[in-house]
Amino acid sequence: MKGQFSRRQFLHSCASAGSFFTLPRHNITVGATSTVFFGPPSGESNLVRFTADNIDAPAGRLRVYDTRRRLLGTAGMLGIDRTLFGELWLDVTDTTRITVELEAPGFRTPLRTSHVIRPPRRWTLHWITVVDPDHLIRQLDRLSPWERAAATSLMNRTAVMGNPYGAGQRAADGIDHLDYLRSGSHAMALERRFGIPASPIAIAKSRDLRMNAAPTALLGNGIRYGLLLDDDHHAFYRYTGRDGSRVITASPPPGGTPEHLAFAAGRDGMASAIETWLTTSPGLRPSLYSPDAALVVSTRVEDNRLLMLDTINAWHQRFAYPRIVVGGADEFFERIESTTTSRELFSVANPMPFRAEPNLETLTEASNNRGRAVRTRVGDLVTPLNTLLGMASSNILDFASAVDFAFDGSMVFNPSPLPRTDVVRMPDETERVVTRVPGLGYVFIPNAIPAPPAPYLNPGDAAVSGQRFTIRLNEETGAIQSMHQRDEARAWADAERGGLNDIPTARLSSLQRFRMPNVGSRLYTERRTTWGRLRSIYTVYDDTPWVDIENTIDNLGKTPVRYSFAFNLDVNSVAWETAAGYEVQAPPATNFAHLRWMSVRSNDEWAALVRCIEHPFARVSSDTPPGAITKRTSLVSVTPGGRSRYRINTMSPTDPSDSPWRFGWHGEPFIVTPVTRGGRVQVPRFGQLLTIDPGVMVVAVKEADDDFGIIVYLQEVMGRQRNVRLRPDLIQFASANLVDFAERDRGETLEVSEDGIRVPMNRFGITAVRLSQLSLQSSV
Repeated sequence: MKGQFSRRQFLHSCASAGSFFTLPRHNITVGATSTVFFGPPSGESNLVRFTADNIDAPAGRLRVYDTRRRLLGTAGMLGIDRTLFGELWLDVTDTTRITVELEAPGFRTPLRTSHVIRPPRRWTLHWITVVDPDHLIRQLDRLSPWERAAATSLMNRTAVMGNPYGAGQRAADGIDHLDYLRSGSHAMALERRFGIPASPIAIAKSRDLRMNAAPTALLGNGIRYGLLLDDDHHAFYRYTGRDGSRVITASPPPGGTPEHLAFAAGRDGMASAIETWLTTSPGLRPSLYSPDAALVVSTRVEDNRLLMLDTINAWHQRFAYPRIVVGGADEFFERIESTTTSRELFSVANPMPFRAEPNLETLTEASNNRGRAVRTRVGDLVTPLNTLLGMASSNILDFASAVDFAFDGSMVFNPSPLPRTDVVRMPDETERVVTRVPGLGYVFIPNAIPAPPAPYLNPGDAAVSGQRFTIRLNEETGAIQSMHQRDEARAWADAERGGLNDIPTARLSSLQRFRMPNVGSRLYTERRTTWGRLRSIYTVYDDTPWVDIENTIDNLGKTPVRYSFAFNLDVNSVAWETAAGYEVQAPPATNFAHLRWMSVRSNDEWAALVRCIEHPFARVSSDTPPGAITKRTSLVSVTPGGRSRYRINTMSPTDPSDSPWRFGWHGEPFIVTPVTRGGRVQVPRFGQLLTIDPGVMVVAVKEADDDFGIIVYLQEVMGRQRNVRLRPDLIQFASANLVDFAERDRGETLEVSEDGIRVPMNRFGITAVRLSQLSLQSSV
């Protein structure tokens, strides 16, 4: 209660209670407690709450004095359930000693007590609203022009912002490089179309920010701060990427929303909710949380938002603190950085948290997304070429129709950043080994080159040999029971635990052995399983050092299909590529999503490398019996059924550290398209867009959003800080400058010489470069 009794009211209450008895005073406890409320305008006066317990009086009055017996104020007290309550505004700028004299009916003399009042924190609450930009764009597009203008005006008044971490509903570790690096483009589109700005902080799931690449991606979009709404630890974290990038995140305690804090209710309801949250929330305890600022978070635009704004304005006429600021997320985090101690700011080095096995719908969606990412990447690469040829197209067929190689034939396009030799299927359905196809480039194969001889049935047992590996199948299960590396005489498959490409309950029903002249050898199998018929094709090659597996299963069930790969390794770590980086974890590793490669590494630094072309989800589980000395694990690929393709290779302790990336990119599918002579532009019979130093991958090339040149995204994978050379090839450029991942100029122009440009790169970092003043190299 606020205010005080008049003398007449007080005497009347005493008379009504009777004044001819004396209340026992030895059990009465008087308390004085400061609250979170400070009065306007200066915020020097604090609302102090007084109680008197174990008293049967209906009312009372107290006087408050300082140590010099100066009267500071008088407050009336009301009784509820044997307790008197009262409130008084006092200046509490420092620790203050006061004397309280309580008068109540039945007291012959006032009850005098002494108290120490300590000033509470002057809280500032930052109300931030960070929404899914795609969802808001769809909402605004459905409105009429005048409704849209009114809605955007209100959103700007109440500091609505788009979430710059736009991985959407998909987990960030399951999407490709460019989607991940340019996640802020969704918020930029909202700002560009409707004037609603991108947020300076990102709202993300804790799992996504535990990716080692998260700080790289956030800082690359100009984001230094993050907010985790699904973390129960209610603390601040420092996330450090492999390239040294750092971001600070907050994990606010529950209840910090406008709904919980009754922003629409106003006055007493709002005051009660805010006081309860600030004083009882475990995450805001002074022992754990030293700042005097907190976040109130909205992730949607509330229908009563205007009412909330009016309530906040009325609040400030009543209280100076807690102060409620609409917006100011960056101000909050700057205060956190300046006031939070190292004890309160935790560095994150934990493995990525447990993820339940995805269901069939999630597996199918992830596989479809992977297919779309491949098509998008090829389209992004081809678009600049078509633009330089005067065509507004992302179709490689248009490029093939515009160029002239003087002969009819086929163009084999390599969308990976590495020169490659691989087997491709030509337009006439023959398979051919194509050698040294330039990275981000193509080779032209004239029709005059004879087709390779047709495959033929090759009698023999269930074993085939290639350049590097000899594999033998288990004639009962159809899995690989042995895989020997010829140059090292090393066995890679653990037959006792099922071998490689094993599936529960599978039984081999047929096997054929084929020889493909100038290509390699192949085993065709059919297996019976509980899911239906499984057709598996195993291929080893004469000229390439890996094993390819293609599975097609008639999956009529309602559960995922799991292919197991039990390697003969004493495994001590599991690693897998994610967008913009990679993760390493001691086994087990549960249901992670890999991008282009996975590896299981042994104690002696040998590793098996695996890529699943279609499906990203896998896990590495421990098969080690209790008490065993050697650790045994199986890599399990989880798929929705249908077609699943795998590529397997190995890595020795002396192989270059970028071998996993080279292996992974070698699995990108070649694009083969027929070419008819008569195009209007002559280009070399083989070529590539750009040339880059070894150990650096061109993870994406795209036309700039503003149509001014192209943007090239480079990833350093050797773990060395250095300047790398980017050279022109098919695409010539006359100027270059560094940009962030949202394609904003960083103000650093790179000198262009005849030999290209030097790009500064951090170890395991990603850098974006704008190349402009472009032209197409031509050749007769």
